[in-house]
Amino acid sequence: MAIFGPTYGEYARAFTEAGFGIDQITSREEISASHGLVVLVNPNNPTGRTFPIEEVESIRKAIVGQGGILLVDEAFADHEPKSGIARKQADMESLIVFRSFGKFFGLAGLRLGFVIASQDVTEQFQQWLGPWAVSGPALVIANALMTDGPAAAIRTSILERKLALDAVLQRAGLSMAGGTALFSLVEHDRASDLHVHLCRAHILTRRFDYAPKWLRIGLAPDAAGDKRLAEALRLSDL
Repeated sequence: MAIFGPTYGEYARAFTEAGFGIDQITSREEISASHGLVVLVNPNNPTGRTFPIEEVESIRKAIVGQGGILLVDEAFADHEPKSGIARKQADMESLIVFRSFGKFFGLAGLRLGFVIASQDVTEQFQQWLGPWAVSGPALVIANALMTDGPAAAIRTSILERKLALDAVLQRAGLSMAGGTALFSLVEHDRASDLHVHLCRAHILTRRFDYAPKWLRIGLAPDAAGDKRLAEALRLSDL
C-alpha cells in the first residue's frame, strides 16, 4: 500500500501492525500496480497540502484501473464544504471517504466520524464496528448540530480564530510551514523545547517524530487565548 506523506501517523501504524508493507509517496506518479490501497489525507495533516478534487478523481480512476482502492481522509475539509470529493462524486467505485465531526464543531471528545463508500463497503464497516458503534448522546448532539446547527457562523468564527492565531505566531517571529483553517504548522530549530515551554504554560501543541522542527498549534477559543499564547511566546528564550 501507499500513503501520501508525511501525514497523520496512525494509518502507517495501523497498517504496519496488520502486516502490510507501506510506501510513503508524494505524488500520483509514484503509485504503482503493487499498491492495492492508497491513502490520501486531504487537506493533509499537518502540512495543509490540498489536492484539487479533479486530481483526486484522476487518482481514483488510475487506481480503479489496477484493481485498487483509494482512501481519502477529509477530517479537516469541513471549513470548505464544497471541497469534499464525496459531494461531487457519483461513482464510488474503489473509493472510501472518511469525514470527521469533532474537529469542525470543536467536539473531538465525542469520537464521531463518518464513512462514505459504496453499499458493499459500508456493510463491511458495519459488521466490523458492531451494533453500538456510536453512543446515543453523540447521535443526538450530531443530529442537532448538523440539522439546525450554525455551520455558517462556526465557519466564520474559525476563520477569525485562524487569522488571529497566525498574527500571534508571525509577531513572535515563527516560521510558518503549513496548516489548515483549524491549525497552523510552524518550523523552529528547537521545536521540542518550545513544545515543553508551552506545555508549562498549559498550552498544548503537537510534535512530530518524523519532523523534529515542526510544531502544530491549534486555534485558541477567544482573544484571551491569543493573548495567553502571545505572552507565553514572549517569555520564551528560544
